[in-house]
Amino acid sequence: MTTRYQMAYAGMITQSDTLTGLVDALFTGYADLPDIVVPADLPKAALTIRTAIAEDMVMTLRDIHATAAAHAAGVDLADKSIQELAREAVSKDVTTDPAILADVDAMMGAHPSFPVLPGAAWELSLPVVAVTSSYATPDGYLPLPTGNVILIDPTTDSTLLRSLQSAGVLQFGELPPDESALAPEGALPGWDDDPV
Repeated sequence: MTTRYQMAYAGMITQSDTLTGLVDALFTGYADLPDIVVPADLPKAALTIRTAIAEDMVMTLRDIHATAAAHAAGVDLADKSIQELAREAVSKDVTTDPAILADVDAMMGAHPSFPVLPGAAWELSLPVVAVTSSYATPDGYLPLPTGNVILIDPTTDSTLLRSLQSAGVLQFGELPPDESALAPEGALPGWDDDPV
């Protein structure tokens, strides 16, 4: 019997026999890579797509969290860029320290996968949102930041889905063998929340 997975994302429920099928719901055509990419290039092509998904999700999450932090700090949200909202939220949060504001600017910049604060403890209300692979170097990985941090890991289908679930972007799990119908809306009853 085939293992069946189910994912709730953006108001839709997707079922698949593989985690690749779930990732395909996030990026149409992902599951077709074996048909269109030379086998030797498949791992790199798949990682490139998963990284693109992760970077897109990072952009969305950082904007959501910056707006929420600014709102919670009482910042006027009108006519401000996302970078201005983040700076003002952090300034009202605890600091106007130029080094921390520079980190916030880097985090909120046009390239969210740029490594922010390698190895640092981040305790501000505005979380660091980053892609784990942005901490990769030719010699390994830079230390990941700790504290109020949301990391999206595109290494495998499983790590991508797990990290997106931890970030609150989606919900996924393995259906019990006897459950063939879709779960009721908003519920994932009986799912193993650690499927792989």
